[in-house]
Amino acid sequence: MSWLDIKALGIADGPGASPWNVSVHVDDGFGHELTSPAVTLTVTNVDPTATFQVPATTTEGGSFVIGFSNPFDPVGADVAAGFLYSYDLNNDGDFADPNDLLNVPQASYTVSFAQNGNYTVRGRIQDKDGGYTDYTGSILITNAAPTATFAIGVAARSTKATRCRWSLWIHSTRL
Repeated sequence: MSWLDIKALGIADGPGASPWNVSVHVDDGFGHELTSPAVTLTVTNVDPTATFQVPATTTEGGSFVIGFSNPFDPVGADVAAGFLYSYDLNNDGDFADPNDLLNVPQASYTVSFAQNGNYTVRGRIQDKDGGYTDYTGSILITNAAPTATFAIGVAARSTKATRCRWSLWIHSTRL
């Protein structure tokens, strides 16, 4: 039997949907009938899958997108209900730290890391029945060269020649 045949009998997937007592009744049309003993049919949920995308590298402080594409579940009702997505930016598995997202409908998330380093992030796709698949990806955050802008304004009023002297100090180093 196919899944469509099973669904036509009123058997569904998901929590509370099984077990089912199933027997087969055969009638050859010539008066010979046979019914098998009942057996237990347990329908388990198939976890959804997707492609988890994390860029390989970016610069510290810059934003980048992590997310899912090609979500799949063999059960049409799960697909029709949509999926929930979770994002764990420190890969500790709890999806509860600042900037983590838990069970949101967005298949992508724009994030940034303030410090350079190698980071592993976790993503989860979940169906309406609670089935899920976790994925991880790594991103290298490279150091950004520091930049500075200085504006120096000098105003002087004098009828005599004025001599001005100035210094610029950065991190206790005189330039």
